[in-house]
Amino acid sequence: MTVATGVGRLAGKVVLVTGAGRGLGRATALHLASAGARVAVNDLDPVLVAERVEEIAAAGGRALAVPGSVADWDMAERMVGDTAAHFGRFDGLVNNAGLHYRAMPWEENPVRVRTAVEVNVLGSLYCAIHAATYFRAQGSGAVVNIASAGALGAPQRAVYGASKGAILSFTYGLARDVAPYGIRVNALAPLAATRMTDPTLDGEGEGNDHGAQAGEFAAMPDPSEIAPAIAWLLSDSASSVTGQVVRFNGRTLSLIDPPALSDRRYEQDRWTSDDIGEALARLTAMS
Repeated sequence: MTVATGVGRLAGKVVLVTGAGRGLGRATALHLASAGARVAVNDLDPVLVAERVEEIAAAGGRALAVPGSVADWDMAERMVGDTAAHFGRFDGLVNNAGLHYRAMPWEENPVRVRTAVEVNVLGSLYCAIHAATYFRAQGSGAVVNIASAGALGAPQRAVYGASKGAILSFTYGLARDVAPYGIRVNALAPLAATRMTDPTLDGEGEGNDHGAQAGEFAAMPDPSEIAPAIAWLLSDSASSVTGQVVRFNGRTLSLIDPPALSDRRYEQDRWTSDDIGEALARLTAMS
């Protein structure tokens, strides 16, 4: 395992990484361990969890297996509690677990839609809520939610994009709520070569963004190139950074700005339907 650099302040910290069995979650868990963090490894598949724990231990790191579904409120609470009890503290959460698929609206079915929302949205909310509760008592802590540029709109990903849009909103709102208690909340919208972006697969699985064409996938960075951004957001070096959504593809770093009311507006005392239509025609023509 390559030793991480530039994030020495992670030494001794305890971080829970969800969806750490494969892809970006695995790369993040390994990177954090190489930076000195003690890592609680979560995934729905206990076999993958055991493999990651063994992989970290073989490289000289310390890890704890906490398998289970993040979409279960009690399980999410148990994972946070077990992490803190085992290591004696708890400093960071990486909300990486997620599902992705591609479908046109008329191809959707309620089971798939509900599952995506439960894992992508409720899973992240549950884990962050329980983590924030612990962090509040401790007086410190950091959350990194894995978001996606798919939230901005992507073909055949309306449901997936909606679930990740919820993560953007949750990040902005939670960051405001917990800032007075010494807790930071940020999100990362990454792009990397994972099962999520592999065009040869069905698009389902854990990961970080929407699918790609074969040529695009080949040019994407390995998840290990994305992990340092997550590590930095968790570290004390980022103590002044909260409420941000970072876009990173291994080469280009930028921010996704929060939505805001446009300053282009019209005001009048009474509106007719025709008035509204005319005003909207002018507003949309400006955009």
